[in-house]
Amino acid sequence: MHVHRPGSEVLQRCRTACCSGLFCQGGTCTGGCRANGHACQSDSDCCSGGCENLRCAEPRCNLAGESCANSNDCCASLYCAVQLDWTSSVQSGTCQTGCKAVGEDCASGESCCSGTTCNGARCVPACVGTTQLCDDDRPCCSGRRCAGGLCRTCAGPKFTCSADAGCCRGACTGGVCACSPEGASCQATGDCCNGLCANGTCGCRSHDQPCASNEDCCPSLQCLGGLCRDNGCGDLASPCMDDLDCCQLGCSNGYCAAVSGMECFLTMDCASGLACLDRRCGACRQRTQACDETDDCCTGFAYQRPELADLRLAVGLYVRL
Repeated sequence: MHVHRPGSEVLQRCRTACCSGLFCQGGTCTGGCRANGHACQSDSDCCSGGCENLRCAEPRCNLAGESCANSNDCCASLYCAVQLDWTSSVQSGTCQTGCKAVGEDCASGESCCSGTTCNGARCVPACVGTTQLCDDDRPCCSGRRCAGGLCRTCAGPKFTCSADAGCCRGACTGGVCACSPEGASCQATGDCCNGLCANGTCGCRSHDQPCASNEDCCPSLQCLGGLCRDNGCGDLASPCMDDLDCCQLGCSNGYCAAVSGMECFLTMDCASGLACLDRRCGACRQRTQACDETDDCCTGFAYQRPELADLRLAVGLYVRL
């Protein structure tokens, strides 16, 4: 009688590929991740985090026409178009062109390109989470570091560590993450606790300079939409320079306003050229188009009530019918 012992499947003999989560070493299926060059079935099988053409390799973004699970899998200027196979009820995605770039309108459900997200109105830069692909166009979120093309969790200054890769900034010195403060000398941005390394000195990024997290920006600034901006954002009718100054709104004629598709109460809540129609900002009504009030009309037009004679005619026709 064969008695199954837990874990005995790990020690099965192998000649080719082992099940996912195992790899063939010395003729035996062994637990652990697989080194580059070994056969794989999914990214999780590989130590590098990338399974390319059924072989472990350094992770890379997927090109147009290649499969994807979400837009973060795709290269810049592409997005993941997901379709449902009705016969098998299985979803599959393909990296495709035709997405919206940073600053473009996405209020009606348009897909934003890889490395960006829709804030309800515009496509804005987005940070990348743990184990997701990262590069210059896709910075990691705070508390993560881009290593080997993937965002990995990391520790801040004064936290314990065992290697430099475990520190978000600086290096692992004496078992503790250490970095250089503002004004100290540096060789690369990663040496600095905050901001960037410019001309051999750690500094911070000023207003409108690109950023990946709040740590990159000077005091009193925060990273909004990939740029260092003033703390806080404006509500309806607040002064603004661009969309990033507004809280989930658009900047229109120097003031924060709702853009197409956003909820509104009055036409004055909407951006220039839009009207509040059924509690949503939309295209204003042109001449001869139906409207309920003047606020529905574009500039230069007004709501006009039907003439009394027309009303009588309408009533008469109604009676005869």
